[in-house]
Amino acid sequence: MSTVKLTQRGYEKLHAELRELIDVRRPQVMVDLVQAREYGDISENAEYETAKRDQGMTEGRIHELEAILSTVEIIELPKKVTEAVIGAKIKVENIDGGKQKEYVLVCEQEAHLEDIYLSVESPLGKSLLGKKSGEIVEFMAPAGLRKFKVIQISVYSG
Repeated sequence: MSTVKLTQRGYEKLHAELRELIDVRRPQVMVDLVQAREYGDISENAEYETAKRDQGMTEGRIHELEAILSTVEIIELPKKVTEAVIGAKIKVENIDGGKQKEYVLVCEQEAHLEDIYLSVESPLGKSLLGKKSGEIVEFMAPAGLRKFKVIQISVYSG
């Protein structure tokens, strides 16, 4: 597996999720499995099937997080930025709609658009990397060609 670049915040968030899964979720799933077995025949037991599915999903996520965290390279957030890089806060304006939005560029494992974290692997994230204030970026989205203007680039302090 290749190196996964995370900010310290991203590393801590994934590590906390792993601890939660191992210390809380995994034991709860085991309790659910034992309880579901007590309901009788497991071949027609919806609770048992649900508990087995939850166990598979929990164990899968644990293994995924362990693999990611075993290859992490913690990146240093920039102290000063003049172009879009991982860890920078970017304010963009949709040229077609005039709507402005702020993003923080992060690697894929940290990205959550509802939290303003934008993956550098996304079409918009890729097109923003290396750009400076005032530049126009174009990228293909499912809705077609999109154009954004970089309004401001700053250090993210969140």
